[in-house]
Amino acid sequence: MRVVLTRQASADLENVLSHIAAHNPTAAAGVAARIDRTLSIVGDFPGAGRLDSDTGAREWLVTGLPLLVIYTIQPDFVEVIGIFHTSRDPETKPRA
Repeated sequence: MRVVLTRQASADLENVLSHIAAHNPTAAAGVAARIDRTLSIVGDFPGAGRLDSDTGAREWLVTGLPLLVIYTIQPDFVEVIGIFHTSRDPETKPRA
């Protein structure tokens, strides 16, 4: 399935990568690659992510990183609604 990022998810991604790049540009490239791989997996297996009953969205952990890709499944695409750092308050997660 095609994966589409909302404006918020794109902003989240940009914020994560710019924060890391400010400290270690090489690491930022690796994080970007891991997130890209996760987005590909979500597109291939959208129903496999954990359903969060509080938000109504699905979540997929980015391997080796404290980041969740939060998404919903639409009829023709997967909509990523946020990239969420797991150290943040769970109450601030994007909601479906």
